[in-house]
Amino acid sequence: MTAFYDGYLRDASELIDFAQMFLSEFQNFKCASEPLPVLVRNPPSSSWSRPSSSLKLNSDAAVWPGVSGFGCGGVIRESSGLVLACWSCFIPGSDDVEVCELLALREGIKLAFDFGCIFDEIESDSLATVNAILKPKPCSAVASLVNDISIFISSAGYSSCRHVSRKRNMVAHELA
Repeated sequence: MTAFYDGYLRDASELIDFAQMFLSEFQNFKCASEPLPVLVRNPPSSSWSRPSSSLKLNSDAAVWPGVSGFGCGGVIRESSGLVLACWSCFIPGSDDVEVCELLALREGIKLAFDFGCIFDEIESDSLATVNAILKPKPCSAVASLVNDISIFISSAGYSSCRHVSRKRNMVAHELA
């Protein structure tokens, strides 16, 4: 059995071994008696910006020519820049950039919702995605997807969604 991971077809047993090793490292870290120091570096002005208050979600999607599907990724950070959660996955099917960016955002919001992360800011380097959220068009091809996102946003009390440059969204971009 094979699986698509990190842009390549890989043997599923290799991915399972990697996941078990990752889980073991996580459990060992979680059980450590002394917390490890957390180094937080102030990002330069051309990179990620701190949220005005609590948490910020950044998401992105990556579409490759000739591949039926896309990568999505994102990160949730708190005001000092500490990463609270991040994700990266491949979703088979669509290669429409607008749909992929919206699906990446929805996955990030769902993850935050599942973990109980209440954030004030959502950022994407896709202007079309941000415009679709801020100015929904009920008859557009992505209307149902935008509606899903809007329901998550309003039910969780998230406040703002804004467009940022790729430089300010690099972690999410690299994860996608």
